[in-house]
Amino acid sequence: MKKLFVLSFALLFVLFITGVKSVAADVSRWRAPVVDVYISKDYADYSLMYKAFNEWCWASDRRFLFNLSSTKGMAKNGHVKVYFDREDSDSIVETSRPGLNYPEVRININTKDADGTSYSQKLMYSKMLHYAGLAMGLEKSENSKSVLYPSPTEEQSILKEDVLSLFSLYGWKVPKTFRYFR
Repeated sequence: MKKLFVLSFALLFVLFITGVKSVAADVSRWRAPVVDVYISKDYADYSLMYKAFNEWCWASDRRFLFNLSSTKGMAKNGHVKVYFDREDSDSIVETSRPGLNYPEVRININTKDADGTSYSQKLMYSKMLHYAGLAMGLEKSENSKSVLYPSPTEEQSILKEDVLSLFSLYGWKVPKTFRYFR
């Protein structure tokens, strides 16, 4: 009887721990009132990344506020770090450190295609919106018109469904007077 109790308790404990870890890994929830973002100056139009984060700020009805900077201090301590590369592929890596209530995200955006040709400013902006949305915890979209679609194009934008996904992810109610939707 004691053996059965110990086995049952051990099984429940393992299920509880596994369940908690999988739920925690599924959603990146920012708890900081302002998200610190470091944007490297490795790309001539790096200011487009400022514009991309600001667009998500407005899309979130200013619930997401970003402190955007290119200073060395922010490179060390920022919640999100954005780098531009001319050779590596695009990537986003999320890590967490014990004691922090937010993830740390590193975004690497490639500025040139396989032939070495620079991407257009419109395409770079779509890529920046794409990665900023992913850094906020949004999933990739199946809608090819969305900036969250896996392959960014010049024609994509933040769609109503993207904004509603963001509000749903964070448990926010959409205000009746909200005017962002396009």
